[in-house]
Amino acid sequence: MASQNELKTQFETDDASRAELMHEKRKAAALTLPHLMPRVSQTPDRPIPNNYQSTGSHNVKALTGSLILAIAPPGVTPFGFELNPEDLYNPSVPDDNKQDLADSLLLREVSLQALFESSNLSKRGNRRPNGFRRQQLAVLDYAAVFGDVLTRVNDDFSLRPFRLTNYVTKRDSSGNVLYHSTSEQTDPLELTDRELAKSKLTRKELQDKKVGDRMMDLWTMINWEPESRKWRTRQEVNGHIINERDDPVSRYIALSVDLADGDNYGHSIVEQNLGDLFALNQLCLHRLQLAYLASYVRPAVDENSSVRFRELKQNSGVPLKCRVRDGKVEDLGVFSLAAPREYAMINDAIGQIEQKLGKAFLSIADSVRNSERTTGLEVQGVMQEIDGVKSTSYTDIADDFQLPLVEAGVYLAESQKLMTPLEREDYQIRVYTGLDALARSQRLGKILTAAQIFQQMGPEMARRIDQETLGRVVMRYSSITEPGLIKDEAQVQRETQEQLAVAAQAQAQETGIQTAGRVVEAQAQPQGA
Repeated sequence: MASQNELKTQFETDDASRAELMHEKRKAAALTLPHLMPRVSQTPDRPIPNNYQSTGSHNVKALTGSLILAIAPPGVTPFGFELNPEDLYNPSVPDDNKQDLADSLLLREVSLQALFESSNLSKRGNRRPNGFRRQQLAVLDYAAVFGDVLTRVNDDFSLRPFRLTNYVTKRDSSGNVLYHSTSEQTDPLELTDRELAKSKLTRKELQDKKVGDRMMDLWTMINWEPESRKWRTRQEVNGHIINERDDPVSRYIALSVDLADGDNYGHSIVEQNLGDLFALNQLCLHRLQLAYLASYVRPAVDENSSVRFRELKQNSGVPLKCRVRDGKVEDLGVFSLAAPREYAMINDAIGQIEQKLGKAFLSIADSVRNSERTTGLEVQGVMQEIDGVKSTSYTDIADDFQLPLVEAGVYLAESQKLMTPLEREDYQIRVYTGLDALARSQRLGKILTAAQIFQQMGPEMARRIDQETLGRVVMRYSSITEPGLIKDEAQVQRETQEQLAVAAQAQAQETGIQTAGRVVEAQAQPQGA
């Protein structure tokens, strides 16, 4: 029997034990994207504190922008289903069966991508319109700043990333997830009658309250059950458990970057460069203060001068009566706090740190040497180096986010009967980002090159290429599933038979004409004789 407020108590206990960690994470957000984790006293209607530099936010957005183009390029399915090697290289399985299964897997991956793409765009009611790539970009923002983000796949295949303050994660010493615990607000009127009854709430009582007064906390616990090998999900409202279910696949995806053994959360690129970001922020503050001091200028009047203060307020060009010797004013001066040397030193230090941070965040503009002697070969080398470093990020995202996302999407689609169930052992999931995407495009190029070489080797070798299979392979690697674009075997045979029938009819007509001609000639010969 679950105790009252069990999930809430567990969340608050785990959250309190990570206070020091959250302090460091909050500093990372404050110097880059403060809205991702505001100060503790922040309320929805208070403005977010400002920084004295924008380099941190610019570098984070540039990095996540380049990552989203790699993991979710427009018009391309970033994942695929492929035959298991046991079936692919099994000589006892006919090649036609392998091709048929590969074609069905292509339709499966395109259907799943369509479900993700259309998520949260139809029948959303009061829900904020939020496209699939926009949802993934939010996930990448959290991962870049905190090195950790928990994302839920909703029933409509949309993604719901949680702010770090709204979830806790516990792992074993190997980094495997033991459980997640989340906190979010919900309108209890959206609960079903069964859920309301379990929460000890009545719909009439809630309807009499204003929206702001009836909002309540929804606590969720997702823990791994080693005996059943399933994920158990429990939800609590008003101190009572309202939902409980077991799933073989978790719909909660934890992306952790640079996760160390024994840690519960990852470590971000922002945290690894927090010292430079803090120094840059302070230097920008000092530069602003020096600029203010430099703009502070006041006229200085000798105590024995005859100049009146009101005369100094006259417009430019109005003559001023004062003491002048050799063309120089002697009883007037200018008081200024300008410190050009100090300002130049701070400016140089800021430039060096900004360039260093640009390299750390894999910015090509800051990584290429700014010189007239910079060559194209040098720029190409820097870009290749950056692409190589980014490939490590692609690997983390593919393993911790994209693969579990596809697994959760398949399970959700099969549960809702939107996709024909398949045994997981019948296929494998591949993520096509970074080096995997390059390898896939290169493989298609090699297939086409081999086909061209066979054609050039003469008719005998050209006949060894099955044109139908080649066309199916090209369509699959290009992720093209236009209905009716490629004719099936029955359609080809039907058209062939129709062409043969037309040819036979034409031949028959030609034969008839020739026969009729000969008859006419035969009848005309006696008359001529």
